[in-house]
Parts: sequence; C-alpha cells; structure tokens
Amino acid sequence: MPLRRNRPLRKKAGVPPPPTPKVPVPRQGELKEIYKKLVTANISTRIAALGEALDWWDAAQKHFMLAAKLNPNQIKLMSLALKSRNLAIGAGTEPEKEQALLTAV
Repeated sequence: MPLRRNRPLRKKAGVPPPPTPKVPVPRQGELKEIYKKLVTANISTRIAALGEALDWWDAAQKHFMLAAKLNPNQIKLMSLALKSRNLAIGAGTEPEKEQALLTAV
C-alpha cells in the first residue's frame, strides 16, 4: 500500500503567471468628432450621433471599469443610463428616442 503525502506539492519555479489582458485605451478625439454631429437641426442625425456615442462608450467601457472602482452613486447612474438606453430602443417617436439617448449619454 503506497503512502499518502501530507504536504502539498511544491509549485514549479520559474513559471510566470499568465499575463493580464491589455485593454485598448479609447481615443477621445473620436468621441469629440461624434459630438460635433449633434449640432444640427435634423433630429435623425442627432439620434444617429447619440447612437454612435453610445457605441463608443461600449467599446471604452472595459478600460474605464478597470481603471477605477465605482462608488454606489456611480453604479446608480450607470443603471439609470442603461434603463434610458433600453427605453430609447423601444421608443416610438423620434423626440422620445432623442430624449432617452441624451439621458443615457
């Protein structure tokens, strides 16, 4: 009958842990160009620009979430933004969509 080990096996020396994934830094110049499109009289163009701004945020969200922890007030505001975004998706008229997207941004 073989003897059982009471102590754990030692880890192999020289094996580094796997690297943490690199998150690309968002380019704020792109967001600046998107916001320039908001200055127009055409409501559909403004809605499209707000949609692009939310797409930019979706791509940049990982970077900002890893950079700092959110406090409870910021979590509450993010929840409100998500609710407004979902409201904009299901909104019937263009002014309702625009208002909901502005709240989300």
